[in-house]
Amino acid sequence: MGPTLLTVNSIEVIYNHVILVLKGVSLTVPEGGIVALLGGNGAGKTTLLRAVSNLLKGERGEVTKGYIEYRGERIDRLTPADLVKRGVVQVMEGRHCFQHLTVEENLLTGAYTRGSAAATRTDLEKVYAYFPRLKERRDAQSGRAQEPRRNGLGREHDALHGLGRGGIEHALDHQNQAQRRQEIAHGRPATSISPPPDRAPWARSGSAGTGCPATAPGSCRQ
Repeated sequence: MGPTLLTVNSIEVIYNHVILVLKGVSLTVPEGGIVALLGGNGAGKTTLLRAVSNLLKGERGEVTKGYIEYRGERIDRLTPADLVKRGVVQVMEGRHCFQHLTVEENLLTGAYTRGSAAATRTDLEKVYAYFPRLKERRDAQSGRAQEPRRNGLGREHDALHGLGRGGIEHALDHQNQAQRRQEIAHGRPATSISPPPDRAPWARSGSAGTGCPATAPGSCRQ
């Protein structure tokens, strides 16, 4: 594994100034690695991802202790928009996309921070090479693509709903690991087109355990 890409160091998250949800949670994501966060309902997985992507304010939450770094830069005080520009994208849980946009417009939402239209078009064609059915339906309204059995989209259906949040960047991250950015992914749309994780830390009652190799989950102990 390469150097550390993302560091979550002993963070504490509180909602509404009184509800303690996370306490002393730490994890690391290495360059070129994939980490899966495991835990039961209410363990704090979603809260941790919101802390990383700075979406806590919308839920009246905040990181009150600890810190989060991406490529050595502290990011827990940045805005979500600033994080997207740095390449940190959270793919939300749920099979959703922007239904009023076409398939191609959904993919292009992930490239709005780019400055080169030529590079965007090149990468879009790479995405279509990975998912040919998306290219066939590039001009179709995405809301109608949410019926995979009727439209025969198969795995491209899962891909579209995962890509609808991360667009082109999300597709290339997962399909071309040598050139990908790193991101935290949560929910079925992302995992359905992702390789298996390298490490899988577990979350329990607002705390996190040390990650263990995904090939040996029995080695995880509290």
